[in-house]
Amino acid sequence: MDTNITVLAQLAPAATTETVLYQVLPGNRSFINGVTVCNRSNSNRTFRLSISLLGGATATKDYLYYDLSLTANNTFLAELGVTIGSPAVIRVYASSADLSFTLYGIA
Repeated sequence: MDTNITVLAQLAPAATTETVLYQVLPGNRSFINGVTVCNRSNSNRTFRLSISLLGGATATKDYLYYDLSLTANNTFLAELGVTIGSPAVIRVYASSADLSFTLYGIA
C-alpha cells in the first residue's frame, strides 16, 4: 500500500440518484482520510454519504451523513480517518446535480 494521501475518486453525480463514489478493490484495503463536498449552486443543497462494508445495498446503518444541508457556494470537509476492506463501497447522493464530491486517502 502506498503511504501518500491522494485523490481516490471524484464525482459530480446526477440529482437524487445514489451513486458509487468508491469501491475497494478485491483483496485490498483502503485508508479513507476524508471527503469534500462542494456546492456549486447559489442555493442550499443536501447530500448523503454512506459506507457499506459488505458491498451490498445501502442500509440505514451505513449512513455517515443523511440529508446534511450545505449552504450555497460552500464546501464541506469531513475528516474520516478510517480503513475499510474489500468489498466496501462508498456511495453518495445529492439533492441536485450541483454538488461535487472528492474522496482522499490511500489505496
